[in-house]
Amino acid sequence: MALTYDKLNETQKKNAALINAALTKYGLTNPNFRAGILAVVAKESGFTPISEGFRYSLKRLREVFSASRLQNKSDAQLIQLLKFQKGYSTDAVAFFNLVYGGSFGAKQLGNTQAGDGYKYRGRGFNQNTGRGNYQMLTNKSGIDLISDPDKMNQPAVAAEALAIYFLNGFTSGKKIIKQKYGVDDQSKITSLKQGADIAYNINAGLGNNPNADTTGGYKQTLDSMSSYFKGLTQIVTENPIKTGGGVIILALLGAGYYYLSKGGFPKI
Repeated sequence: MALTYDKLNETQKKNAALINAALTKYGLTNPNFRAGILAVVAKESGFTPISEGFRYSLKRLREVFSASRLQNKSDAQLIQLLKFQKGYSTDAVAFFNLVYGGSFGAKQLGNTQAGDGYKYRGRGFNQNTGRGNYQMLTNKSGIDLISDPDKMNQPAVAAEALAIYFLNGFTSGKKIIKQKYGVDDQSKITSLKQGADIAYNINAGLGNNPNADTTGGYKQTLDSMSSYFKGLTQIVTENPIKTGGGVIILALLGAGYYYLSKGGFPKI
């Protein structure tokens, strides 16, 4: 079931406000795109920066990860390697080094050293994964996430990392986004579904097809996106982040939502 804005507790709403402020700081101001990003956060972490889970049944492992991601291991080999107990994997180190290691990890995630799969497993609000991403976020934020990757689970750091990730993803993936969605600038995103599709695709990897998702995450994103579009004004008024001109900028975002709601841009 999708986590919608009205179901967030006070801590989750404060974290949503941190994210909102970070998105503003990095110029990600299109409400359709922002709502899509917040919907992605809802399904990835529930607005609580956490480390990725590793308890899977064999059936779920096969559903989520391809045979090559599981390095073509048999069920018996997986049960032994991941130390299955009561039907679920229990060895976090072995799990992440398996699914984020090998040729996939090296090529797609920059995991070039032994143990990188576990060390740079998913963390933060949007489950940033892989040495390559942690290095990029370190370079652009000035926060050392290579030596201390667990910093990604601090709410303020997680919000900063998320905003940088989506800005970098849109900028570096502009050509693919133009081909798939017809826009080359986030200001040109004119519908809520387009914003959510782009946000989901950036987070999952632009080479992926959202409609082929087997995790249920894409459906959750679409199911909750409208609540976060409407919730943007509440995030502004209930949880203003006082960082320089942040309150003024967030208030302008609220005005932008009002403009959109009155037909300023086409909506779904």
